[in-house]
Amino acid sequence: MFDLDKAIAAWRQSLRYNRAFTADDLDELEQHVRDQVEALRRRGVSEKEAFQQAVREMGEYSAAEREYRKVYWGKLKRQGVRRELQWRAAMGKNYLFIALRTLKRHKGHTAINITGLAVAWQRPSSSGCSSPTSVPSTIFMPRPTASSPLRSRQHGTAARC
Repeated sequence: MFDLDKAIAAWRQSLRYNRAFTADDLDELEQHVRDQVEALRRRGVSEKEAFQQAVREMGEYSAAEREYRKVYWGKLKRQGVRRELQWRAAMGKNYLFIALRTLKRHKGHTAINITGLAVAWQRPSSSGCSSPTSVPSTIFMPRPTASSPLRSRQHGTAARC
C-alpha cells in the first residue's frame, strides 16, 4: 500500500542536505507537491501515480538546484551571512587539515601523485588543452588487437577540452 506521507518524507530527505534549499524552501516545495497530488487525485489518478507525476513535473533535481542557487545568497543576506561564512571557513579548515595529514602519513604516494600531475600539466597536447585529463589514454592502455572487444572504441585523449 502506498503511503503518501512516507513518499514525500523520502523525497524531501533527498533534498535536505543540499545547502541551496533552506527549510522554508523545502516546505514550499512539499506544499507544491501535495497540492499537485491533490489536484491529480480529483481527476481520478491513483495516489502513487499522482505523486510520481507531481515530482516529475517539478523537473530535474539539478534544474531545481540551479534555480534555487540563483537566489541563495539573496536569501542569506536577508537572514544573515555570518553562519554561512562560518560553515564555509570550517569546511576549508577541514579540507586543509585532511590534505596536510595525508601529506604527512603517505609521503610516497603524495610525491607520486604530485609528480604525475606536474608532468601531465607540463606535457603539451595536440588539442591545446593543458589539463591533466589531456594525457593520451594510449599511455595507460595498449591498443586493442583485432580480436579484442575494445576494438570498436575510440582511442585518443582521455578527455576533450
